[in-house]
Order: sequence, then C-alpha cells, then structure tokens
Amino acid sequence: MRCESYKLIKTNINFTFNNTLQKIILKIINQKMNKFHTINPATEEVIDEYELMPKEKVLGAAKKSNAAFQEWKQLDVSERADYFRRLAQVLRNNKERYARLMASEMGKPIKQALTEIEKCALSAEVYADNAAKWLEEEIVHADGKKHIVAFEPLGTILSIM
Repeated sequence: MRCESYKLIKTNINFTFNNTLQKIILKIINQKMNKFHTINPATEEVIDEYELMPKEKVLGAAKKSNAAFQEWKQLDVSERADYFRRLAQVLRNNKERYARLMASEMGKPIKQALTEIEKCALSAEVYADNAAKWLEEEIVHADGKKHIVAFEPLGTILSIM
C-alpha cells in the first residue's frame, strides 16, 4: 500500500495516509461531504458511515478536554499513575476486540495488532512507573547560582500509538 503525506493549508494539519484514505480526505475537502465511511483496506468493503462533526461540536469537545485537563493537573502524580495502570489493564482485557477492529479498519494482521496493543499497555505502565521520577524538580548549579528546573502541566496531549 502506497502512503503519501499531505499538508492541508487551510487547517495547517499534517496527514499521512494510504490511497483509500487519500480519496476520502480529498472528497471531504473538495465536495464538502457531511459523512464519511470507514473502509476495510483489504476488501474495500464499507464498514460503517459517520457524520462529520460540526465546527461548534469540535470546539465544544476541545473545551471539555481543557476543563478535564484543569482537574487532571490538580491530581497527585500517584493518582494519575493509577489511571495509566488501569488503561494498561483495559487494553489487555479487550485486546482481542481491539485487534479485530485494527484488522478490519487498518488492514493490520491480528498478530501485529495484538503486539501493538501490548506495546501501548506497556507504554502506559512505563509512564505510570516513572512519572514521579521524571517530573521531580531538578536542582542545577550554574553561574554560581542554584536553579530549579520544574515540570509543570501545560495542556492536553493527543497521542496516537
């Protein structure tokens, strides 16, 4: 499958996608579509149809994300680590279902999908196990002065593994 990268000038968003996704994205941009389909790349069978979210709903989701972040940053690192440990458990408990979804929507072989799910679960555990150490303040001596390097939460991050 050939992949290409595109930068949408209007939105300043970078995309990398295969030919099938390229057709869908370009159709959405050029024809102002209100819906899109998920397509099994192996069979090109339509899996499902989705309505595009209106701009207001997208902005509302971003506002909710920011509100959740305001609460999240108040939690102790150990509490946040517990959420990451639970995430790892949810991934492992549902790995077969997620692997089938990845196979149908991305064309990923089941064995690779299971490996990717385990990688994500392990990554969540690494964050949980190391966050406190990684976020500790660091004392640095420079120019005859004592400096403190502090790590402060800045905002929401989207991570796609």
